[in-house]
Amino acid sequence: MCGLAAVLALATAARAPALGADAPAALRLPAVIGNHMVLQRDQPVPLWGWDRPGTKVTVRFAGQEQSAPAGADGKWMVRLDAMPACAEPAQMTVTGSSKITLSDVLVGEVWLCSGQSNMEQGMKMIDDSAREIADADHPHLRLLLVPKRPSLVPVDDVNARWQPCTPQTVAQGGWGGFSAAAYFFGRKIHKDVKVPVGLIESA
Repeated sequence: MCGLAAVLALATAARAPALGADAPAALRLPAVIGNHMVLQRDQPVPLWGWDRPGTKVTVRFAGQEQSAPAGADGKWMVRLDAMPACAEPAQMTVTGSSKITLSDVLVGEVWLCSGQSNMEQGMKMIDDSAREIADADHPHLRLLLVPKRPSLVPVDDVNARWQPCTPQTVAQGGWGGFSAAAYFFGRKIHKDVKVPVGLIESA
């Protein structure tokens, strides 16, 4: 499944019916929208979050400006127009009741990598892992590892953050580090297509 739109669909399906009686007190973004992220190229990009009900939220990125009001439950969403791939790091600003500035944002391919043990198996658990991890220095390959979080109710966010792919980040967390299957898939896409690649492991 490709694109930030796929992540939006997953988040929407998993979202709680409402945030509860307490409306958001300030501007907030989900973890999937953050520093070092990759936005999906060549298609409209949904961006969303929470703010005080009725607040106008404006997103500025790559010469675009899109606005939407936060609803009665505090949720808002805008869509950026489709953009070509871009490996030049850029800033995004989100302004509502406060201002959030995101840095080092790229545009390229975004892939949601999901599955069971074959997808979850991390880089430390593969053959020749030490060499492969040492070689995993790819500034335009970005990783977001969704941790396991048992819950009896749907949740609308995760405790995760985007990170550039380095020998350190590819070996962190999960079942022996970031998914080896996802990493090698993303590395090949990056090499063959020559655009930034964002990998979201939810396994």
